[in-house]
Amino acid sequence: MATDYSSVSAFPKLAKPAQRALANAGYDRLSQLSGKSEAELMQLHGMGPKAMGELRKALEGQGFRLKPLSFAVQFGTRLSHKQDRSLD
Repeated sequence: MATDYSSVSAFPKLAKPAQRALANAGYDRLSQLSGKSEAELMQLHGMGPKAMGELRKALEGQGFRLKPLSFAVQFGTRLSHKQDRSLD
């Protein structure tokens, strides 16, 4: 059965640590995550790959997107802040 994310205020069903991470960061609506980077959200204590997948799916269902992980984050390369910004 497909999950209905018809409300931009509804988060998908997430594990409790991910729910707390989002709440503690001040996010209470799915639409607030649009345009945020995956790297930024993964920095939140309690967010993991499974929760990110669920959020990505819910956002895409509403026509929103997360900024993709930068090359540096995907491949563990250390770049200066200036170099990393040039990849966006």
